[in-house]
Amino acid sequence: MTVSKSDEIVLCYKCKDPMVLKRGKYGMFLGCTNYPKCNGIIDARGVRIKLKELEMVNIDYSKLYESGEIARIICECSASNEKFEILIRRYRDYIECLEDNNVCYKILEYLHKKHKYIDISIITYAIYLSRGELGTNFSFWINNSEYKSDYYERSIQNIIIKNWNISLFNELNLKYIDQEFFIGSVCEGGGRVDILALDTSDNVDVLIEVKGPKGKAKYAWGQLSSYIKIYQKFNNEHVKAMIISRGYPWGVYEDIFALIGYVIEDNKIVFIPWKI
Repeated sequence: MTVSKSDEIVLCYKCKDPMVLKRGKYGMFLGCTNYPKCNGIIDARGVRIKLKELEMVNIDYSKLYESGEIARIICECSASNEKFEILIRRYRDYIECLEDNNVCYKILEYLHKKHKYIDISIITYAIYLSRGELGTNFSFWINNSEYKSDYYERSIQNIIIKNWNISLFNELNLKYIDQEFFIGSVCEGGGRVDILALDTSDNVDVLIEVKGPKGKAKYAWGQLSSYIKIYQKFNNEHVKAMIISRGYPWGVYEDIFALIGYVIEDNKIVFIPWKI
């Protein structure tokens, strides 16, 4: 049996009760509402699921310690494990905790098991901040997890544009100019940039490439490298680029690139300034 629409009522082939869409270890499936009395299931990995609209969550990364967010997360993690709580008591404050790789591993492992990706982004940023490694350390935690999302690249792009004036991008002195902006010419290898912005701090144009949760940021780097050359030839020689992708994009990038990561938890999205 195949399922073509996510909004139609599907009856269980065993007991004729309605079935509901669920996520399992191997993807989406329809499960009988009469479970466990009935174990009828249908593979639904081909079903297009209607998702909630993304909501943006703003985090003041400059005040992570003062706001108590780090303390809250670490306390929650330590409360779940007596041995871990004893380990944390060795330290005078929570910043010292983040200097210990063993402690960091236990915190991130706990958060990953609880699917708390927003807290993972906060802790990871705090780790790099406390160690003075922001923009230089490329061994990132979130890309190692089994984080998944059914949202698409356009969903990420829309939430950025919709909330531009109250988001991280505005705080970075970026002024939104246009989206789906075509640069150069077809014969010259031109292309369409997801977002065009202006860095008002130095009056330099910014080409922004947005990657979806399943996209590869390393491909954006190569694409934007060629777009910069085309933009310099046809539009303005003063230009730089930004990649927005899930978690942290692996690899070493040129100084002309800024990197913004994001994580999605349920239908909430958080942006993280990894390299500015």
